[in-house]
Amino acid sequence: MPAPLAVAELGAPFDEKNTRTIQGSVTWQGPLPKVSPLKVFGVVGIQSDAFGEWPNPRAPRIGHDDRGVADSIVFLRKVDLARSRPWNHGPITVELHDRQLRILQDGQSVHAGFARRGDSVALVSRDEDCHVLHGRGAAFFALPFADVDRPTRYALKQDGVVELSNGIGFFWMSGFLFVAEHPYYARTGVDGRFSLEKVAAGEYELVCWHANWHVAHVRREQDTGIVNQLQYRPPVEQTRSIVVGAGATCEVQLSWSEGDFKRRIDTRAP
Repeated sequence: MPAPLAVAELGAPFDEKNTRTIQGSVTWQGPLPKVSPLKVFGVVGIQSDAFGEWPNPRAPRIGHDDRGVADSIVFLRKVDLARSRPWNHGPITVELHDRQLRILQDGQSVHAGFARRGDSVALVSRDEDCHVLHGRGAAFFALPFADVDRPTRYALKQDGVVELSNGIGFFWMSGFLFVAEHPYYARTGVDGRFSLEKVAAGEYELVCWHANWHVAHVRREQDTGIVNQLQYRPPVEQTRSIVVGAGATCEVQLSWSEGDFKRRIDTRAP
């Protein structure tokens, strides 16, 4: 793997007076998807209190009234780093707690965190269970947590998406870290709304991203047949060219449908 480039300075000639906000909403079109829970019939070395059903952590959260899709990630490409606003996302703690994976950032527990390349994130287990946190994608690691409440840190050196999971049986744990040099990343709220503030004038590529909840592969323990890990279908994204200039706030309407995720299955089936 090549050595990472130096992190560029942000906001050197940044002029907030000549910026605009890109905002909008992400909604669901068509029939609502039926996402089955994940069934747990055992975890090697763990008592039966872990058995039962756990919600699929990648299922879309869709409002019943407005059909807004929460937890979509909206961000910009083709950003001039010299004209970017300063970094404005807070530090990240990845926490394994109550057999769930939580990403804590800016006072929220979220499914995806935004980290600046070169920064480190705190990793900690609050459970008595032994956990191994896996990272795949823009970072590749397997970090064991044998002791409760003993944090460690991990530096994120490459741009891209880091997929987080548990490597020893707690297969329903899932999360993401988006590693970038500029801060123009946002999560949609419960109403599907998003906002990217203080964007300098220019042409950009607006990206809307969502994890795929469809399972592509199940890995089982050889001796017991107990599910150990899940591999999901790749996430889906849509892009749109957008021009930010003088004038009013840019308003963008985006949508997902079940077909967006099914097409990814059809074209990438093993």
